[in-house]
Amino acid sequence: MKKLVVAACGLFVLSGCATEQKYNQELNTFIDQPVNKVEAKFGKPSAAKIIDNNTKVITYTKVDTSYVPSEYYIYSDTLVPGQEIVYSPFVGDYDFSPLATSFGYTVEFTCQTSFLVENEIVRAWRWKGNNCVAY
Repeated sequence: MKKLVVAACGLFVLSGCATEQKYNQELNTFIDQPVNKVEAKFGKPSAAKIIDNNTKVITYTKVDTSYVPSEYYIYSDTLVPGQEIVYSPFVGDYDFSPLATSFGYTVEFTCQTSFLVENEIVRAWRWKGNNCVAY
């Protein structure tokens, strides 16, 4: 019984993962639909290119930034402000490197999705980026 519960929990967690495949499936639902359905989902486009009187490409751009902390963190064993010590727990030794170099880094996630619209009907889509996923 315990194994069954663990397996069910695992499937539940995996089904909630964001994937590119799910994003593709979501975008496929807009094919042959009025463009206002896309606008209802994504809002106002970031850009639009008019090809002719009946054809245009609308594009949505999403950029997210995440901070990834480093393995270093600051603590003070004296509780005196301004006298912090940088500790590196994964090497098991104190690291007195400059504080600025011991912080993490920032990662940028982007997704640009474009829709080909003919006579106000979505005919095709295309995306590029490293964060084009759906749940």
